Amino acid sequence: MWKLIRAEKFNRRLKEYSKNHPDEVLCVLDNLNKYFFMLENGVKPRLISMGCIHIEPKGIIALDQKGSKGKLKQTRLYIYPDEEKEILYVMTLGDKHSQSDDIKECIKFVDDIRKGIIYE
Repeated sequence: MWKLIRAEKFNRRLKEYSKNHPDEVLCVLDNLNKYFFMLENGVKPRLISMGCIHIEPKGIIALDQKGSKGKLKQTRLYIYPDEEKEILYVMTLGDKHSQSDDIKECIKFVDDIRKGIIYE
């Protein structure tokens, strides 16, 4: 049974983004719910196909705001599915301007998970 763990950085950014970009937040969280539902129903992470998925290094996945109506600011929700432990880590939330730094931070986060530094 998969479980979801939210990183502290995600919690901080969620609070900030919810104030300034509530529609974008709702959309990426909806995409997260759909992704998590598929995991819980036995679909392997690498086999999940959604129009909002962007594959990043180290198995990181960025879910964007696609799937909503209207013109929304480009937003990315960075997640990492640990298939062995069945844990979906929700690492951070960002936009096009923070994308490069967000990916670097997520790579370090995943490296720490793999080294056993970050625990569930």
